[in-house]
Amino acid sequence: MSWNLKARWHAYTEIWESLWYGIWDHHYIRYERSPSSPLPALLASASGVILELGPGLGNQLIFYDRSKITRVVGVELNPLFVPDLRAEMDARGLDDVYEIITSGIEDGSALERAGIVPGSVDTIVSTGVMCSVNGAEGVMKELYRLLRPGGRFVFWEHHGSGDLVTNLWNPLWRPFIGGCNLTRDIKSIILEAGEWEDVDSIMGDEQQKPWGLLPRVWGVLTKSGGK
Repeated sequence: MSWNLKARWHAYTEIWESLWYGIWDHHYIRYERSPSSPLPALLASASGVILELGPGLGNQLIFYDRSKITRVVGVELNPLFVPDLRAEMDARGLDDVYEIITSGIEDGSALERAGIVPGSVDTIVSTGVMCSVNGAEGVMKELYRLLRPGGRFVFWEHHGSGDLVTNLWNPLWRPFIGGCNLTRDIKSIILEAGEWEDVDSIMGDEQQKPWGLLPRVWGVLTKSGGK
């Protein structure tokens, strides 16, 4: 018998991640579609050729404005999410423009095979993804390169917590929630990827109580050089 520990660990956590999102899916939907959620307006602003990072089960597809979309490439690491994602694509009338790539967003060769090359993307959508990406700083810089000048980075992420208890909890949390890092400074990683316009669009609940696990930060940044 081959132990192949790395592959086994990935297989087990992949299934656990699917179960986790399956159990909590209705809570995510209720939160994302609440009147106070910024997500509907953020995704409705996406247009042209869109690269969506980690679309998951596809609950957010309802917010896209089909009339603004030329093409969407969704990069989803977990293949167990794909059937639900395809069902949402069909339900939202996106099946003719939405293509799924089953890989990590770190896999530049997979993106290139799908025609996603530097300067080819109008909008990148990232919702709850950058917390779990390996080598987030390098990945974010590559995403910046993929955007055309004047292209937009639409994001709704959680920013790192400086709370001591959260920092202690983080090593236990990460392996079972898709690698989610509770302490990563995602806002800084995004801003340091390149030159941005509309930096004042960034908003967030940064005054959240320190024991809150997932304080959010969101905005729509424009890559400089589009004028």
